[in-house]
Amino acid sequence: MTKKDRVQFKFLIPIELKNQLEELAEANHRSLTGEILARLEDSVRTTVTLNHLLAMNSEDLKKLLEQPLVNKKQ
Repeated sequence: MTKKDRVQFKFLIPIELKNQLEELAEANHRSLTGEILARLEDSVRTTVTLNHLLAMNSEDLKKLLEQPLVNKKQ
């Protein structure tokens, strides 16, 4: 990611949440910023996927559920 692709964004969070995120970042071998970004990206991806599933008709949803589960990293 280049500097042109980034924007600085300041916000306030409860100290307890910051402490939890710091612990998680250390456990995941990430910086605090990296941990926050990973979690935000995952949240957005999950929401988009959930909205897509909710919009599917019953036949398409049935076909999807009949497919074997595959664990693929993105």
